[in-house]
Amino acid sequence: LATWSGMSIVAQPQGTVWTIGPQNYGGLGIGNGTPLVNRPNVVTGLSDVVAVSTGSLFNLALTAGGTAYAWGFNGNGVLGDGTQVARNVPTAIALSNVVAIDAGLGHSVALLANGDAYTWGDNAYGQLGDGTTTDSYVPRLVMSGVRAISAGADYSLFVKADGTVWGVGRNNYG
Repeated sequence: LATWSGMSIVAQPQGTVWTIGPQNYGGLGIGNGTPLVNRPNVVTGLSDVVAVSTGSLFNLALTAGGTAYAWGFNGNGVLGDGTQVARNVPTAIALSNVVAIDAGLGHSVALLANGDAYTWGDNAYGQLGDGTTTDSYVPRLVMSGVRAISAGADYSLFVKADGTVWGVGRNNYG
């Protein structure tokens, strides 16, 4: 279960994904332009989903087979498909063997089974962790030897295999 900006998303035990809330930019993933949906709807084209995350007007889903999907608003390339075109149905992200995903306000983070961490989307505060403030429309490798990830509003956190925690991005509240 995840919520953001009035949108809620949940992965059911049988692997389907359901959404409810505003349909801005296709964020519900139901393939139509209805502006507000006040009843839960199954997301088109997903199955075997084990995790979900939601950002500002976009969503991520992860299947048991290690494929990550994104849909909704695509400003700053947050969907990782190389464009800024909004998607109203899930689109596979060009990564394999994904074990964890997380959505920030306008960026995304993924962790692969081999410990590589990838980020993409808005990078105004350096939240992608690549040493720049340039947005990325596709996933970029930013760190290896990672065992856990988390994306906040304008920051990302990485727990390394040695137990150290690394943070990148906005630090306005310490």
